[in-house]
Amino acid sequence: MKKLLIVLLLIISVKSFSQNLELFGKVEWHDLKETGKIFWTEEGKNYDAQQFITYDKNRNFNFKIGIDKIKNLNSSVLVFAIDTTKRTSDENACVQRINVLEIVNSSEFKNLKNIKLNTDLLLGINCQRYVYNEAKEENIIKFVGSYNLTINDTLRNIELGNIFFNSHITKQTKDYMNEEFGNWNFNEEKKILTFNVWRQMNKRYGLVLLKKFQFEFIVNNTSGIITFQSEKGVLTKK
Repeated sequence: MKKLLIVLLLIISVKSFSQNLELFGKVEWHDLKETGKIFWTEEGKNYDAQQFITYDKNRNFNFKIGIDKIKNLNSSVLVFAIDTTKRTSDENACVQRINVLEIVNSSEFKNLKNIKLNTDLLLGINCQRYVYNEAKEENIIKFVGSYNLTINDTLRNIELGNIFFNSHITKQTKDYMNEEFGNWNFNEEKKILTFNVWRQMNKRYGLVLLKKFQFEFIVNNTSGIITFQSEKGVLTKK
């Protein structure tokens, strides 16, 4: 009887201390203090000045919340902001939204005792405004359109428009990201088309990571047929 009681207590203990969602990464904001607080609340609610997480001088943060608590929230989304004046229901507010209920209910994580995800808090992601010149020159605008980029067993479906691009990744990254965003340009002199990746995302979960890498392709034009050459992968225009 005593042994059975000990086993039951162990099971209850493991269950109660392991069912958490943990988010970790870096905080990004244009005038961030060396160290400070990030406030969080449910979407549709006001912020509580006593409910916050901290970030260190390297802008690292860690957020942990019990899965049972998530399932009892009134909203499926948690909103993070640098101060308590931001409106959580404003789509253009300088905040980041994490779809926590979508995460904990996902079949992707059903076998995990703890759900631990790497995501940055890009607090300006919804309120940024870009000023840019559209691709109008004939040697540039000809690249606007849809592409497939195959790298090993991963396919990217890419849309080039103006100077920005969006990419859907058919095989998720190790951090569960399945989209990319960045800009592109064409060097007429060197005949090189470049994609610069700025960030990777998973919009279903509200996850995003700052990234900085690029793909380069040598552009060949033979009898009006454009092809792309690269050691990293195969790029084809649809």
